[in-house]
Amino acid sequence: MLGRDRAAKGDDPTIVRHIHDLAMLEARATAHGGFPELVRETIEADRHRGGDAIAQLAAMREQLDADPLYEEEYRRFVGGMAFAGESEVPDFKEASAAVQRLARCLD
Repeated sequence: MLGRDRAAKGDDPTIVRHIHDLAMLEARATAHGGFPELVRETIEADRHRGGDAIAQLAAMREQLDADPLYEEEYRRFVGGMAFAGESEVPDFKEASAAVQRLARCLD
């Protein structure tokens, strides 16, 4: 999501589905004591993709709050694609808050 250019030819607005996925995994992830270390290991393994992943994660957290189009895209792509009942799908604010909480596990 970070560095997205909605005007670019290959832009994929469905990437917002990952916000939903992370929100749905939050309870299991935070219940597992090894979650923060697993995330750090994954970030280290992906270091070849360039940049400081922790700094990028912090920037993504800010971007989710600052860019209102993410909420619209979330409604369109998650609401229209989720198999769960409507009451089981977190809205954008709930899902974004879950991502924020997950990210704080690394602080």
